[in-house]
Amino acid sequence: MSKFTKLCVLAALVSLPMASHHAQAQVVYGPPPGAVIVPRPPPPPMRYEMVPPPRRAMVWIRGHWDWRYRGYVWVPGHWRAVGRYR
Repeated sequence: MSKFTKLCVLAALVSLPMASHHAQAQVVYGPPPGAVIVPRPPPPPMRYEMVPPPRRAMVWIRGHWDWRYRGYVWVPGHWRAVGRYR
């Protein structure tokens, strides 16, 4: 082996451990330290709606409370098409 080849092999062996090091980042979930957490209140009790008679190729989606912006809003029940009639 020539002197140049030996030098290249030595350089590769020396740089190999350095190539295996990589930057690490820590991902933190949750609020930042010192943050004040104010839990939102639970939704009001469920409203009971009369379920209408069945319809062909439709399914009844019952009403529910939904969080929108700064409070709960009642989303009334509604019909939704299913299958090929959609």
